[in-house]
Order: sequence, then C-alpha cells, then structure tokens
Amino acid sequence: MKKYLIKPLLASLLLVGAVSAQAAHFEVIDYVASSRYTGTVDFNDFSYLGSYSSGGESFGTMVSDGETTGDYTHTGYAAGDFLDGTFINLSTSVSFSSPNTIEYYGIATAVEKTIKLKVVADSGDVGQTVNVSFAGLSSTYNNLVAGSEGTYQTRLRVLNTGGSELGNFSTQQMADQNVNFAFTLQAGDVIILSASQGVHMNASGPIDASLSGMFGGEFTVVAVPEPEQYALMLAGLGLIGGIARRRNR
Repeated sequence: MKKYLIKPLLASLLLVGAVSAQAAHFEVIDYVASSRYTGTVDFNDFSYLGSYSSGGESFGTMVSDGETTGDYTHTGYAAGDFLDGTFINLSTSVSFSSPNTIEYYGIATAVEKTIKLKVVADSGDVGQTVNVSFAGLSSTYNNLVAGSEGTYQTRLRVLNTGGSELGNFSTQQMADQNVNFAFTLQAGDVIILSASQGVHMNASGPIDASLSGMFGGEFTVVAVPEPEQYALMLAGLGLIGGIARRRNR
C-alpha cells in the first residue's frame, strides 16, 4: 500500500470503529425475587425458603435443602440470578430415593418477580435508539422412572412501563428449546423483566427419581449510530478516494 494512503486509511478505520462500536447497557434499578422448596414426604410437610444475594450489578436468590433418614432421602434446589446486567439464569431440581413404600411430593420454584432495568447509552446521549436482543436455552434433565411423575414450567416476560409486551416465552415441554426475541428502545427507557421456573414430582417408593430444569440467556444491548455518525464515516472514506485520485493524476 502506498504510504500517502496509510494515515487517511487509519483515520477512516477509526471512524468506522467508532460508529460500529456504539455501546449501551442495562442498569438494574430494582430486583425482587424468591426461591423455595416445599412438599410432603411420608405424610410430613416440609418447607424451605431461599436466601437473597446482591453485589454490584449481580443479584440472585437460592435455596438448597432436603432431608436424609434411614428410610429416605429427598433434596430440592431452586435458584435465579441476573448477572452483570446481561445474563439471566434459572435452575430448579427435586429428587427422592427410598428403599421403602413411602410417598413423596416436592416442588422447587425460583421466581424473579421484578427486574427493573434502565437503558443507558455509554455515550450518555439520552434519546439515542438502542437495539436489544435476547438469546437463551430452556432444557431439562428427566429421571422420572416408573412410580414417579412430574412437570416443568419456565416463563419469561419483558414489558415496558406502559404495560406493552416486548418479549415473551413460556413452556412446559421437557425438551431443549431455543429462545430468541428482539425489540427497540431509547436510552433512558425503563423495562420490567419477570421470570420464573418450577419443577414438581410425585414419587412412590421404593424408588430413585429426579427432575431438573434449566434456563439461561443473555441480553445484548447495542446503541444505533446517529445519521451524522454515518455521514462522518462516509466523509472519511470519500477523503481517501479523493486523495487517491489526485495522486494518480
């Protein structure tokens, strides 16, 4: 490449990078969630409630508990978290094993009732258009042997402050499912995300059975360049073309 083109080319590439790298992110302004594991084993009720944790832009709730005796073992796990303003995860599981004729019913739920998010453009230009996309996966691990039955459910919903739905997913299928949706916002907008997952299982001993559900996904937030930024990039490219033509004369 001719030396006299290097500097303007580098300048133009910097302009292209500036346009294409316009970034934005979610700021968590409210988080309300709960988790629990409840049920009945050998005609005795049990109930375990989860704890709440937070740090920086990461929030979560989790319960992990159960009981082991000489006659049976049962465990339950439920967790939900929203990490770094980007990742949402839900995970639930129940299990029961016994060598004896004992009845079990258990349900584990994780509910992220309210995740209120504000769109922040890193450039600080309130009013800037922002594209939001979500990609995730819903899956289960099913060990429902003879003598047991169970169900699984996951829900995810995104609303704006006016109550209009921006994204939605709901399933009861015990199979891998991809989840994708997208919508457009303005920097400074606030949205409300809610998500929940639950698994339940009935089992009669002697048995060793379990059921687990998992859901995870990532939000990508990208600010759309303003028209004047595209114009600046095109002007830089035009400058290179003009210099090249003059040099070739």
